[in-house]
Amino acid sequence: KQTHIMCLTFDTKGNLLAGSAPNGLVYRIDPAGKAFVLYQDTLPEIHELAVDSKGRGALAVPSLHGVPAPTPPACGNTAYYSYIIVNRDSAIRSFEGLRGKSFAFADPLSNSGTLVPTYMLAQMHETPDTYFSKTIFVRSHDKSIKAVAQGIVDGAAVDSLIWEYENHTNPEFTSRTRIIKKSPPYGIPPVVVRPGLDAKLKKKIRLAFLNAHRDPKGKAILAGMMIDKFVPIEDSAYNSIREMEEWIAGQ
Repeated sequence: KQTHIMCLTFDTKGNLLAGSAPNGLVYRIDPAGKAFVLYQDTLPEIHELAVDSKGRGALAVPSLHGVPAPTPPACGNTAYYSYIIVNRDSAIRSFEGLRGKSFAFADPLSNSGTLVPTYMLAQMHETPDTYFSKTIFVRSHDKSIKAVAQGIVDGAAVDSLIWEYENHTNPEFTSRTRIIKKSPPYGIPPVVVRPGLDAKLKKKIRLAFLNAHRDPKGKAILAGMMIDKFVPIEDSAYNSIREMEEWIAGQ
């Protein structure tokens, strides 16, 4: 059961290849939207995919330190949140109660796992260094959840999609945490392509995602990720994230 699509490419036959997380699966999706698992790696995240010079299949290059390009699931909503969590048995009841405590961020480029809590602190005229006794970057939201559940840190900021998915499928660690603050909604992580990509190729990628739920196998894969289907989303949905970045930069 995967929660994020980390990278995309096409093979020589026009099939879309998608590297995913957290179980290191590579999916092949044909132009009609039919999908199946092509490969599974021993590492949890596939951040790069390539097709060899003779077009003989795909080479999966797993990485734990890339910048993910997640997909926009539409589970009745095209928004997600940053959850501030603490250990279930902690006496801390609010974000203010984390002053002088240890805190885990996800990736430095994460919105819900880093930008949002940094923005919250900036509004309080604080920074992570002035507010927390210790901060760490654990590079993934599931690791942040585990760090809090195991008492390694006092609190963390995590992606609501990841917390809810883990809580639904395997609550071993989420059940040992408690949400003390929920951020405003933000545009859900989108599928992105590089600037200047061929328009026909861009259209093929777009249609492969938008039609995945119409194929029984594709629908089953989406269901495993708690995704109903992919839907179009406007770029303006991410303006609030850009505004946070600009506001912090101006302080």
